[in-house]
Amino acid sequence: MNTTKILPHQDVVVENGLIKTIKPTARNKYANATVIDASGKYLMPGLADMHVHLPRKDQFGYGLDQFFQLHLAAGITTLRSMRGDEADPELQRLIGEGKKLAPDLYISAPPFSARYWLSSDSLTRLVRQYKSSGFQLLKVLSIPSVTWYDTLTQIARKENIRLAGHAPAGVLFAKALGQGIGCIEHLGGYETLPIDKPDFDEAVQRTLANKVYNCPTLDWYFVNYTQITLDSLKRRRGLDRLPTALLQSWNQTMENYLSQQARKHPDSLRKEQVAENQYVLHKLEVLKRLYPESH
Repeated sequence: MNTTKILPHQDVVVENGLIKTIKPTARNKYANATVIDASGKYLMPGLADMHVHLPRKDQFGYGLDQFFQLHLAAGITTLRSMRGDEADPELQRLIGEGKKLAPDLYISAPPFSARYWLSSDSLTRLVRQYKSSGFQLLKVLSIPSVTWYDTLTQIARKENIRLAGHAPAGVLFAKALGQGIGCIEHLGGYETLPIDKPDFDEAVQRTLANKVYNCPTLDWYFVNYTQITLDSLKRRRGLDRLPTALLQSWNQTMENYLSQQARKHPDSLRKEQVAENQYVLHKLEVLKRLYPESH
């Protein structure tokens, strides 16, 4: 798909799971074909959610199967899991073999964080183990030291496995963009740089030069930084497909938080929303500067 133009009255021929042709509707039926009548409907490429955390246990009747089903119902046919688990390669295999109904799954390894320090040899063995198990990328949450991060980036390049995650604290951001990280999550790193200063311009140039992707996860910030009212959240399409007990638990959590803010000070929530609005607007401005052609 390379245009926004709608093509009416088309036949889509699928052979062995792949689209073979798209052409104007034929008067004659296709021999020995299974025909799906999609008259009056639209066909579009599947969507991709590039940052999900898979549910690891059922809660209120909602678990991994329901998670996958709701994504498929929303037209999402690809998921990028960014909080890996040792069981994910087997899950990915089952999906690939058609034994589990789910979107195509790309998996990151269990994340690295500042709580765990490994020697260079141990880190090399672990990265090799993750790659041989089938993980497609490494995820960095936080780092124990700059030296440790330098070692990890060198190992990732040597082992030819992608590196993604949070901007590493303590590492000059412009340097991190040139060390092999393939994708920055949440616009970390950029958000701490004043937009009209040389450091930001350098970060943008290094992003482009090193072909570093960004996964902004903006909706998470709009929701969790109270930029969307509770009433608006309750009206979001698709919530009616979630278990009632899960919705009640979520609603109670939100109401408890709002009540807590009100008890602090009558104006506490408004001040919080104003301050966090500036934070979210800064992220939006960062995106405009990074990708001006998309606006």
